[in-house]
Amino acid sequence: MPDGVTLYQTQPLHVCGPGGIVTSQYSWETQNIRTDAGIEGSHGRSGMSAFGGSIRVGELAPGSVIRHAIKMHFFAKRNYFFGSDETPGYRWPAPHADGYANAQTYDGRVPAFELGALLALKPDFDVSSLRTEPARIIARASRDYGIYTVDDTYWDVFHLLVEEGAQGSVYDQFRNVYGYDLEGPALNCAGTSDACKWSQDMWTILQNLNVVDNNSATTIGGGPNSDTANRRAPMAPPFFQVARLGPLKISPRSKSAEPGKKVTFKVRVKNTGLGIARNPKVRTKAPRKLVKPLRCARAGSLTAGQSRTVKIVATVKRGAKKGNRARLTFTATATGVSKKTGSASIRVR
Repeated sequence: MPDGVTLYQTQPLHVCGPGGIVTSQYSWETQNIRTDAGIEGSHGRSGMSAFGGSIRVGELAPGSVIRHAIKMHFFAKRNYFFGSDETPGYRWPAPHADGYANAQTYDGRVPAFELGALLALKPDFDVSSLRTEPARIIARASRDYGIYTVDDTYWDVFHLLVEEGAQGSVYDQFRNVYGYDLEGPALNCAGTSDACKWSQDMWTILQNLNVVDNNSATTIGGGPNSDTANRRAPMAPPFFQVARLGPLKISPRSKSAEPGKKVTFKVRVKNTGLGIARNPKVRTKAPRKLVKPLRCARAGSLTAGQSRTVKIVATVKRGAKKGNRARLTFTATATGVSKKTGSASIRVR
């Protein structure tokens, strides 16, 4: 919401074309990401958050690291257990199970595997044995932070929950980067395509997941919340922490060029914060009498710790006099993030 801290959850959400009416059928109580637990939300089966655990734009890109637990939907009839305890079919942090949950619709065989269960790969799982980069990213997150079970697919498939919104689409980014769809072929596919390898890798991950049975409000991830020394990875950063742009690295800092010639500068933009730097771009200012107007260069979304280099091509005007020096100022910006500036120069020879 406009205040920057209130989450409004609803489903199913539909926008009737660009700038059109937004419609939805159900809504939930708002959550404040600074003061509330952030657990409850619009996953109808478990009552868990629609925001928490979602894979965001940039997090499945090559070289990325997911620094939080993720979430998945499973087929309840095959996987979820319905017991006779006080919370049949669900466990912390899920506040409830499906209204139709019973021993027939939840026909799993592992008592600890209920809605809200935290699943994880064992520390010795060989991530390098997987053949596709997105599967390795998922595996590391599953090993270090885990996967929460949040809903019922209602048929024999599984779902990864990813961002699809105003900031971009994980589906589109995945297809553009890897050349195949996030929604891969059947898990038992026998082809040699990259898409089939992706599905086979995900099947390997699923077969090796274990329930973290001692996960609770006071032992998140299976250990005391106060124990920071023995965790697989640090606790996920607070949701409201944002990206931060580091100092720009510019090369070369100075260059000589004749009138009418072009000079290429490389500007490295790095996200030194904890959130995703969205819509980063580099704008360049230069004296109009000496250098032709320059276009804005877009760097693409940057996950925490990620950097990207853009090229700025400056053309010295034909009428520029020998000996003059043009100072170029590069300004990097991203949505909701403080800008960073740097400079270089061109001497007319």
